[in-house]
Amino acid sequence: MLLDACLQECRLAVRSLRKSPGFTTGTVAILALAIGANSALFSIIHGVLLRPLPYRDDDRLVVIQCERQYADARGPVPATFGLADLSGWRGALRSFDDVAFYLTDPHVLAAPSGSQVLPVAVVSSNFFSMVGGAVAAGRLFDATDGQAPSVVISERLAGQLFAGPREAVGAPLQLDSRPYSVVGVVPRSFALPAPDIDVWLSAEHEQIVKPRTSGFRPLGRLRPGTTLDQARADLDSAVRGLSATNAAMFGNGFRASPIGLRDQIVGDMRPTLMIVWVAVGLTLLASCANLANLLLARNAALSRVRAIQSALGASRRRLLLRAVADGGILAAAGAAVGLVLAVALVRGLVRWQPAGIPLLSNVGMNVPVLLFTAGLGVLTAVAIAVLPALAWSRQPPVLTTSVRVIAPVANRRIGRALCVAEFGIAMVLLVGATVLGRSLYELLRTDIGVKPDHVATASLRLGSGQRRDADVVALADRILARAREIPGVTGVGVGNGLPPRSRGLTLTLKLKGDVVDYAATAVTVTPGYLETLGVRLLKGRFFEASDDAAHADVIIMSDVTARRLFGDENPIGRTMPLPTLRDGVKGTAEMTLVGIVAPVKYSGLAAEADEQVYRPFAQQPWGSAFLVARTDRDPASLSSLLRSQIAAVDPSVPVVSIQPLAAMLDEETISARLRSLLLAAIAFLGLVIAAVGLYSVVAYSVSQRSSEIAVRLALGAHYRDVTRMVLREGFVLGVAGILLGLAGACVLAGSLRALVFQVAAVDPASFVISAGLLLLIALVASYVPARRASRVDPLTALRAE
Repeated sequence: MLLDACLQECRLAVRSLRKSPGFTTGTVAILALAIGANSALFSIIHGVLLRPLPYRDDDRLVVIQCERQYADARGPVPATFGLADLSGWRGALRSFDDVAFYLTDPHVLAAPSGSQVLPVAVVSSNFFSMVGGAVAAGRLFDATDGQAPSVVISERLAGQLFAGPREAVGAPLQLDSRPYSVVGVVPRSFALPAPDIDVWLSAEHEQIVKPRTSGFRPLGRLRPGTTLDQARADLDSAVRGLSATNAAMFGNGFRASPIGLRDQIVGDMRPTLMIVWVAVGLTLLASCANLANLLLARNAALSRVRAIQSALGASRRRLLLRAVADGGILAAAGAAVGLVLAVALVRGLVRWQPAGIPLLSNVGMNVPVLLFTAGLGVLTAVAIAVLPALAWSRQPPVLTTSVRVIAPVANRRIGRALCVAEFGIAMVLLVGATVLGRSLYELLRTDIGVKPDHVATASLRLGSGQRRDADVVALADRILARAREIPGVTGVGVGNGLPPRSRGLTLTLKLKGDVVDYAATAVTVTPGYLETLGVRLLKGRFFEASDDAAHADVIIMSDVTARRLFGDENPIGRTMPLPTLRDGVKGTAEMTLVGIVAPVKYSGLAAEADEQVYRPFAQQPWGSAFLVARTDRDPASLSSLLRSQIAAVDPSVPVVSIQPLAAMLDEETISARLRSLLLAAIAFLGLVIAAVGLYSVVAYSVSQRSSEIAVRLALGAHYRDVTRMVLREGFVLGVAGILLGLAGACVLAGSLRALVFQVAAVDPASFVISAGLLLLIALVASYVPARRASRVDPLTALRAE
């Protein structure tokens, strides 16, 4: 009988909802947006933060982050190693099962379709066995590959060059003009040490053919049951022991810390996802509050019908079941449409592959996501159907002898409370969006020390093929000469560092008598490089063509570095010893300071500018370099011209990438823009929900108080008084919601502290702006019901009574 009653009430509810298509469509749309957004975001969070990585016991894999903290440095400097240091690490660490080395370096692949630059990982022979990834075909590196030119390639590259993984095994491959043999293929899911790696080389073999190979970073596997705190203590102990035998490597404030592999991959996307998820969850709460409010009003509007049903013998349980049916069907429809929307959003995101979101290959609609969506549907049904129905049933309407319904007074109080909650949630979301928006504005307008407009950049490898320093300098000069011939080019240069992310080398320096080393970013540049970027010259001169290997060594410094070393006196002409590296031989030379320039940000937009020292490229050549060209045209149009001019000089020179400098700056801000955009969209949805909720509450209040308004007007009240009275009600509800949301806004803003730039997390301006906008929305949402109330005809309203 209960089942029959439920089915009958559901049929009646469907029939009733079909008679109100506007209400039904709007309710389902709001629920679908809220549930779909929550489900889609949970799918991303599950794939990025919760789903296991495709490696054996992935929770035990850690990246060992090594850095040095030099005296008075603004931040630590990353530390790397040579392959010979691997045995020292493996012998010193007790809480690790194993430690492997890796580095990334682009190589040129010779293929029938033409040469292309590939991202390559050079890894120690124990790398794959330690990581424990799957094999698509063949085998992975072992100890024998240190003597043979063996490579492991990705399934993606195997499909591109060969018929498939099995056909790739044993096939020849030519990288940087050297022959290799493919011994194995890893599946697409293998993404270490970076997701774009297509080729893995044996570090032991590379050390034989390229003895100067260095720059390795350690990756380790913890012993079972070892925590990160225990690993950190073990690393501290190991560093102390290693520094006693190798102070040059492990001195100068050297420190090492373990970072979980997932944390290293995800980076700052974890707090971003959690904050956005909280915001989307708050939007769902606001939606439920709004819809519960609307259902309370709907129940009140149907009070006459329910009172008649009660008078004719309907039980209280049957009336409650009837009230629940409407909300339950709406919640089920919203969850179903929301699931379809979530599937579309997730598929679109995976197809789009936006930069800044890692592990997108793990994201998809699976059983945990479906269960989460079903759970949301149940909770939503409880919030928008059961709770309003219980509130209505506590004081059901009473049918008087004049067939007039006395509606429950408590419903209006509940409606106002829900409206206040909606405004509180909107306050939290709006403050978060405003703080991130202001932070993004400050990040976009930060001065990086160069003029990025109309500058094209090309990443080159001038030192491929083991060229000597003199050959690298001559090659760079020929490329610059051809680049100057491109129409519209007004300036060119070559350097081994490029803002905002490529910092060049780290140089240690100190004056005579200093007991500590200082660290500076060392950038080797040709004449014209600094001028092309628009670096400001403060004193002295830029480099000239005469600053070559046949003349005295000279340097240029940033003004901060010059003040640290020489104080406030004029440093032009001062000399100091600096380390050199010429044809692989380390040395020291006395160098003369010839110029002072403004600081440049080589370590990121949000980081402070490093201390910088510039060397002439002819006196300190470097194989990996950047070509910059300033043009009076669109810099993107120079891509093919630069590539052809470089190929005309030497077709074997790898061109890793060509793009405008302004585009590189945009890539640097992609995470900040993504955070701001998502939170702004969620905040806008919260504002709409709050405005609709306030409008419905005030409009319902006006309809319930029509007789009171009519009496006031009949007794001489002015229409302006009625308008003011209704606006005051909406204003009070808005203020109450803002005050309620202040605490939550402070908590959310505090959690943004690590993500904002040059803006206080608890920013008074953001709070004032958000509160002002919400008050304006409260007044606008109340104005329409207020106008309607002021136009009530007293005679008509009183006659209806």
